[in-house]
Amino acid sequence: MAAASTTVRVTRETRERLARLAESRGLTTPDLIEELAKRSEEDALLDRMNAHYEALRSDPSAWEEHVRERELWDNTLADGLERDR
Repeated sequence: MAAASTTVRVTRETRERLARLAESRGLTTPDLIEELAKRSEEDALLDRMNAHYEALRSDPSAWEEHVRERELWDNTLADGLERDR
């Protein structure tokens, strides 16, 4: 089943830029646009996570609690795994 498609209006300059980028990566323009949209969503998620950690660090007691909890979880990383001999 073919994927649905739609038309997106962009300037000629943007269309040419997308075509150059797609060609340089060996992609079709629609595949490049999909990759760029996905990357933009991932970047937005990382920006929100970084803002959250920045806010957490600005509260010393909350940050200390976070560090203690992370240390507890770190102790469980090898639970149930045998050591290589």
